[in-house]
Amino acid sequence: MIPTERLARWLGDTEAREGTRLCSAAASKRIDALEPLRDFRQAIAGEERPEQVEGAIQTLFADTGWVFEMLADQLADAARDPFFTPPWRAIGSDLHYGALLVNTPVAALALNVAPLRKLAARKRMTDGTGSVNFSSRTILLKILKAGGMRFSLWRAPPVDDTFRAADAGRCERTGERMLLDGDLLRFDTATESYIIEGAEGSAVWLQGEIDRPNAPVAREYDAVSRRLVASSSADDRASRAQLMLTCLRQAGRVDASAVLRITAAMRRSSCAGMPCVNG
Repeated sequence: MIPTERLARWLGDTEAREGTRLCSAAASKRIDALEPLRDFRQAIAGEERPEQVEGAIQTLFADTGWVFEMLADQLADAARDPFFTPPWRAIGSDLHYGALLVNTPVAALALNVAPLRKLAARKRMTDGTGSVNFSSRTILLKILKAGGMRFSLWRAPPVDDTFRAADAGRCERTGERMLLDGDLLRFDTATESYIIEGAEGSAVWLQGEIDRPNAPVAREYDAVSRRLVASSSADDRASRAQLMLTCLRQAGRVDASAVLRITAAMRRSSCAGMPCVNG
């Protein structure tokens, strides 16, 4: 990469780079000090009941003025310093850009932006095909700017601990919904899901995801045949353990399961009495 003259000057100026770092650090502190976000973190701290966590998200989503206050603050910093980096973790997909605002063992909160060009490009590429995902989490969406976004709504058969892929059945499309500014949607993705079908303009929304203890498997269905195409544990750590076991079994290491059982027991012991962070 050949840097522009302005970037080259910034890279060679230790004081300027330190100023940018301090600006980002100060912005992070201001975000942490926002009263609604601070109250939300306090409400879910140490909380393990999904219904209580959901209530805290609903309270946070009731008045979203804090989002616009936060964004105005970040835009002002970016106007003063073109190399300013917002102090949040960037996330995204082929449909949207996003910022992970809060991430805890029980819940995650993100701000998502779906530009119209991304939605249009995705629709051209898939031509009505694609996947319907049922993650077994509770998802809350607060629509800040609908942009004429349209969802198709889907349902899958309920599952329990006896789930077998061969008996998964098919998902079904249950309807369609045109979104409006201010809409609040709730999906129990053990059996409910949605697909973004299109939009008339760019869309912005808050998304809250709540982990459910002892949740059933996560599933992926084909949107055309409605048949199951993939399934996995709804718990990230369990999924990683299953992946490792599969790789080791393919490598002929049939003794690996005993090692993993010992490792899991040691991890549970080390986490006793304190919150564990997924990682």
